[in-house]
Amino acid sequence: MFKELIRKIMDAINGTKKPADSGTAKPAATGKSSVILVTGDAKFEAEVLNSTVPVVVLFSAPWCSYCEKQAPVYEKVAKEMSPAVKFVKINTDNDKAIKSRYGFRGIPTTGVFIPGTANGAMKLHSGFMPEAALKAFIKDATKK
Repeated sequence: MFKELIRKIMDAINGTKKPADSGTAKPAATGKSSVILVTGDAKFEAEVLNSTVPVVVLFSAPWCSYCEKQAPVYEKVAKEMSPAVKFVKINTDNDKAIKSRYGFRGIPTTGVFIPGTANGAMKLHSGFMPEAALKAFIKDATKK
């Protein structure tokens, strides 16, 4: 954590990096994102746990370089697989309770939540995934 703080300070001093955004997915050229930004337990329950379709959740933080790298891949896959699968993004810095509920430590972590299963979580994967691996992970987790 200390290393990230030092990196942020040095980037700001050197002007080598733009300030981190709020953790939302970058809008596509059309201006509309296929990824829903979820904050708070109530919205998590409504969008993820009470969903009638499988939900893929990207747990990330704006300071995480691998999360920044995962975001456009996640957005691209979301555009291709929506609306059969819902795509959600959660900033773990703002929603620590949701992160701790599922017991993972590293980010980015991708979770697939299947409707009707206890507590929703079916499968979790920590770390960056290229497009093909992300699609395979989702298909594997959602097959019946």
